[in-house]
Amino acid sequence: MNGQVVASRNMFEQFYAVNPIQTIESFNKRFGLTLAEGEMVKASFAQETGETMWNVIQAYTGSARAPELTVEAAYRLERVGGQILALVK
Repeated sequence: MNGQVVASRNMFEQFYAVNPIQTIESFNKRFGLTLAEGEMVKASFAQETGETMWNVIQAYTGSARAPELTVEAAYRLERVGGQILALVK
């Protein structure tokens, strides 16, 4: 299983997000995130920036771990990360 994760990460690191913040904002609108959820994603991205789709996806899944989120909001952010992953594949 660990080998699959490494292979997936390497594959998605080949896809660059020209403007990651603009990409995040676009996905936030597309998937109907609240303003607060969108800000959490951008804050998560700022903690570990990068220029690839892997970094963008990690911002969604990373923000889902925020302790102040409800279970529903955390699930929504994890799900959006997964939906982006499916789009890139």
